[in-house]
Amino acid sequence: MEDQLIRGYLDRLHAAARALPEDRGRELIADVAEHLAVALGDPAVTTEADRRQVLDRLGEPEEIVRAALEEQPVTVFPPAQAPARMSPGVKTALITAVVVLAFLLLVLFLSSLLFAANVVETGPSQGSVVVPTPMKSPTG
Repeated sequence: MEDQLIRGYLDRLHAAARALPEDRGRELIADVAEHLAVALGDPAVTTEADRRQVLDRLGEPEEIVRAALEEQPVTVFPPAQAPARMSPGVKTALITAVVVLAFLLLVLFLSSLLFAANVVETGPSQGSVVVPTPMKSPTG
C-alpha cells in the first residue's frame, strides 16, 4: 500500500482528522486504512486508474472527517469563570473582624480560667446568694 497516490490520500486524511478528538481520529484513520488495504488487495485492482477509482468511492478525506464530526455528540461546556475577587476594603474588613473575634474569644477564655481558679482556691462564696428578708409593715 506504499503507493504515492495512496500515501498522499492518507496524508490528507491524517491532516483532516486533527479536527476530531484524538482517539476518534485514530479510529477513523485505522478504519479507512483497513478498507483501503482490503480494496487494494483485490487482484482486479492493478492500475493507477483502478486505485483512483477505489479512492473516489471512499470520498475526499475532508468529507470523511466532516461526516465523522457530524456523528460526534457535541458537548457544550459553559465558559469558565474567573474566581470572584474581594475588593481590598472587604478583605481588610474581614481580616479585622476575624482578629477582633479571636481577641474576644481569648479574653473570654482567660476570664473563665481566672474565675475557675478563684473558685477552686477560695471555695464557693457564702455571701453570693442574697435571700431577701421579709419587711415589717409600718403598722405591725
